[in-house]
Amino acid sequence: MLSATLLLAGCGSSADSTANEFMSALVAGRHLKAEEMLSKDMRGMATLLGGLSNRSLNSYYRSGNLVSFVLTRAEQTDNSVRYRVIAVTKDGRRYEDFMDMVREDGSWKVSRF
Repeated sequence: MLSATLLLAGCGSSADSTANEFMSALVAGRHLKAEEMLSKDMRGMATLLGGLSNRSLNSYYRSGNLVSFVLTRAEQTDNSVRYRVIAVTKDGRRYEDFMDMVREDGSWKVSRF
């Protein structure tokens, strides 16, 4: 069962939907789709690691392990948004992290997670 929550003031922006879509792709193991949502710099780093895969992700972001997440807006500017991420794994553990989004060529992209 996929469970995802996005707790935000002003919910519905492109950054919010892209962040939610990215995390949902990780839950589903759709690494290529998630990779397409990375900023140019982040995609270059992912390419150096062989692309997004269970091998290159933190253990709590790996497909089959990540079962749900909560995103909460922590900070924003005109061209970037930082989310607090709570990732929940199949054993019920909760991991806290951050994810940054940047506006790049008119679209919101993941620049850090």
